[in-house]
Amino acid sequence: MDIVTEILESTHPNLAVTYHHIARVYGKKQNSKKKLEYFHKELNIRLTTPQLNYSDLAANYHNLSLTYYELLDFVGAFKMNEEALKIACEHLSNDYEFLITLYCDAGAMYFTEKDYDKSLEIYEKAIEIGLNYLPVDDVNLKNIYEILDEIYYKKNNLIDLSSKNISQTKQFTSLTYYTIGNIFNKMNNYERALAFYQNAHQIELQMLSTNRLYIEKYQESIEQAKQNLTKSTLE
Repeated sequence: MDIVTEILESTHPNLAVTYHHIARVYGKKQNSKKKLEYFHKELNIRLTTPQLNYSDLAANYHNLSLTYYELLDFVGAFKMNEEALKIACEHLSNDYEFLITLYCDAGAMYFTEKDYDKSLEIYEKAIEIGLNYLPVDDVNLKNIYEILDEIYYKKNNLIDLSSKNISQTKQFTSLTYYTIGNIFNKMNNYERALAFYQNAHQIELQMLSTNRLYIEKYQESIEQAKQNLTKSTLE
């Protein structure tokens, strides 16, 4: 390492790559503090590079966020995640996989902090991005649906009492289907929205202890989706 620093200028881009690899080595040794130190050294160089490589810079912030999270420094983790998201949204909007990862990381941190409303909001953004590029039954999206389920259970103290929920097929809560329906509705995909609103309604009806407010909300959304679908076909 001393030889490298002697040969290269202190702000040389190649030195950032070296610091990155050193951080990875410390990560394998489970030395999160030293890993954090070298990811910061990498960042300091990347920020002084005349022509910023936004992909590498966002990845650097992401790695810092994950490392802060390992150290249970949630303030630092949130801050670095926000920086990564800002760069990704402004300069890497086509890299949907990275955006989904960043939003899911933020959602997980809010979940850990038991801020379930904010966690839901962030995960919904991840789903919205995913549905613009991936099929609705993509395995990565299904993983997020399962997280939504867990949040809804914790947030609303839900108990799955469905007599038909004993099958091996995973059945999400009605709220999860409703959320996906809302996202499709926001995307003006009323046919898909209607299908998910109907699924939400059907699942809630299967519960031994149904929530009347949910039933009414789903029925209203179904009717609205039907109206929107009719209007869109006439235009």
